[in-house]
Amino acid sequence: MREGTVGMMQVDYEQRMDMDRMREHRVSRIKKYMDEFDVECLLLFDTSNKRYATSTAVASPEVDNMGRYAIVPRDGYPHIFGFGSEVAAEKLYCPWVAETTFPAHGTMHGALPMAWKCYEGFLKDLDMVLDNHGMDKKKVRIGVDIVESQIMLALLENGYNITDGQGVMQYARAIKNEDEIMCLKHGAAIVDCASHKTSQT
Repeated sequence: MREGTVGMMQVDYEQRMDMDRMREHRVSRIKKYMDEFDVECLLLFDTSNKRYATSTAVASPEVDNMGRYAIVPRDGYPHIFGFGSEVAAEKLYCPWVAETTFPAHGTMHGALPMAWKCYEGFLKDLDMVLDNHGMDKKKVRIGVDIVESQIMLALLENGYNITDGQGVMQYARAIKNEDEIMCLKHGAAIVDCASHKTSQT
């Protein structure tokens, strides 16, 4: 199949980048490697992993990996937990996660003291997803990509079965589909343009 015109504008008269297809490809890749790694649920804090799994992005909180988190049950849709205004916007403009976006209850990368027990709200979020998908926290393998000490201690002390989730995401993200390749080409073209302009000054 021929690739569509490389460009930023979507049109009705050509098949160009298909964002729905790209989102479906990404989730299917994650599910494939969850099966291969025997991981029933993924807990994601890394910005790139959250973006890949949920196709959501916000500006300021992106620099704080622990302020937002995604939970991906193997037999369900990706969930994203973020700040209030983010959740409201995603319910309006991101139909693929409109039913699975919720307020976050994190520790802000350890910025909030453990004595405040902010991790309790986080554990409730995780339990909600596990319960809704018929999973027992003490039996299922929960893959984690990166995690700070408060969250890790809370998970271990409350009987969760933690395993490596970064490997799942590394393999899932390794192969790009045609839409991702078109995005990469467009990004490279922007850099080439900037380099050309710079060389002329």
